[in-house]
Amino acid sequence: MLIMTVNQATLDEAADLLRKLGVKGDIITVDGGRSTYLFNSQSGNIIVPQLSNSQENPAFRDLPHYLGFRKKTKNQVAPKILIDQPVKKVLPKKDQPYLILWQDNLNGDVSIKLYDGKKLIQNISSRTASDGVYEWTPRISVKEGYFIQISSWKDRNIFGQLQL
Repeated sequence: MLIMTVNQATLDEAADLLRKLGVKGDIITVDGGRSTYLFNSQSGNIIVPQLSNSQENPAFRDLPHYLGFRKKTKNQVAPKILIDQPVKKVLPKKDQPYLILWQDNLNGDVSIKLYDGKKLIQNISSRTASDGVYEWTPRISVKEGYFIQISSWKDRNIFGQLQL
């Protein structure tokens, strides 16, 4: 077992560092921070969210924290990006946060763009970590029929789309 803290890095970057250091097999990564809460049913609280100086309640971030499993595999799988579809269609609203969620098996960053057909409407993020979540606050009115495309930063032919 190894416990490691990495500042200013994504979960994928931390896993890559462990691989470079010689870790073989599966890696479990936890995205934590001040709002992390760990509990063991036998011993109770292990880590309780920290309080900010001006609050009496725990300080939680808007985005969820993640537990990631990275299996070491010998089989090469074709790279792909799968965007999580909401249960019902949810149109992003101007000036309100919207979570873009996806899964991929890439070893690099992604770009996220908003399109209307073939017309680029907005470059949401030209380059971001491929960690499966991006919080976007549209500064424009998003119309039905637009779609979000997430592409591999290294190979634009590897992409997934979410129809809005």
